[in-house]
Amino acid sequence: MTVLTIELSDRMAALLEQRARAQGVSPSQHVSQLLEQSEKIQPAVIVDDRTESVRRMNELFDQVTGFRNDPRVARGDLYER
Repeated sequence: MTVLTIELSDRMAALLEQRARAQGVSPSQHVSQLLEQSEKIQPAVIVDDRTESVRRMNELFDQVTGFRNDPRVARGDLYER
């Protein structure tokens, strides 16, 4: 278990303690329950930078259909000085 310290306004802290008392649990247990409920509603998505970069790179590669040299330059024009 990891200990997490948070700062709340006095009003929010009093409300938290009041709700925890009403449920018969400690404030920390009440916060844990709230976090577990929120995780069920909207699961946390953890995406590291490398995964996102690879996804974007693959998306761009899927869009490339080929390379062309347009307009075509004559060989003589390439070496003209």
